[in-house]
Amino acid sequence: MQYIAYLRDQAEKFRELAESGVDEERARELRELAETCEEIAADWEGRQTAG
Repeated sequence: MQYIAYLRDQAEKFRELAESGVDEERARELRELAETCEEIAADWEGRQTAG
């Protein structure tokens, strides 16, 4: 569970950075990283509840 919480925390940090006034390309990349973190966290969470 710590890894899932870590990934979600990182996703939130990436979103905050994307909103901090960086240029649009970097903001898009940060939002993509946040989405990837969320997807991995959801996948891990699904594996824990299924197993």
